[in-house]
Amino acid sequence: EIIASKGVDMFTRASEDFLRSLSLDEPGMMSRYRPGFQEWVALQFQKVQDAMVQLWLQRGESAPHQGMAEDVAGHFKDLIKMQDKELRDLRQEVQKLKTENDELRQLTTDEDKTILLWKVGALSKQCEAL
Repeated sequence: EIIASKGVDMFTRASEDFLRSLSLDEPGMMSRYRPGFQEWVALQFQKVQDAMVQLWLQRGESAPHQGMAEDVAGHFKDLIKMQDKELRDLRQEVQKLKTENDELRQLTTDEDKTILLWKVGALSKQCEAL
């Protein structure tokens, strides 16, 4: 009964607020949680939300207003599709940033090697001159 009235919507809002608060860590600051914690929490919230929707739908099937349960199911399917798209976009962005980071590390390492070779060459010339 509680789930059927406001439970799923309230849970969804609370979980979204919590996940948003997890992503508020400032860049360069030490993270409050281990890497992967936010993804794990999101997965757990999704599992609970799916179970709540199933309970709601089962209740709706036994109730005379099954059309309403189908509307709610459609709403949550749309919500899940939207969240899946957002997750895919975020994963693509993370992959892009990882690739850029690797490229920058490589460039930095190559630049450091070049500078070191120049210094060795200059020192070698100084040694020959002495």
